[in-house]
Amino acid sequence: MDLAVRASLCGWKFVYLGDLQKIEFWKKLHVIYSSFFVQKIIASMITFFFYCVVLPLTIFIPEVEAPVWGSFYIPSIIAILTSVGTPRIHLLELGFGVFLFTCACYDYMYGKHHYYVYLFLQVITFLIVGFGCIGIIVP
Repeated sequence: MDLAVRASLCGWKFVYLGDLQKIEFWKKLHVIYSSFFVQKIIASMITFFFYCVVLPLTIFIPEVEAPVWGSFYIPSIIAILTSVGTPRIHLLELGFGVFLFTCACYDYMYGKHHYYVYLFLQVITFLIVGFGCIGIIVP
């Protein structure tokens, strides 16, 4: 359902931009902090660091166990909610694709965690985006 329809069903009234009063600096700062910095920067970096560094490195250290809820559900939800509009740099994505491929091969050959199933899917995703097979490429 559209946001405007839901708002009107809840009894909210529409206020035009010209009718608004001056907004305080601290409220603006809070909106910028909560919407841009936390959602786009922090959540993306935490998910990226966990998926692409911590989880693959647990394959090489057999004493470390990552629970299923911590390794799949929570980071997946964060990644899905914050993935819209993030920039993709081709060389970095290709490099991480190679890194994840190495980790997945090692886990497949010697590991006991069976993370290779997840990691091979991530390798495919990184290589597709890294080679520019998705999105708009301006010549």
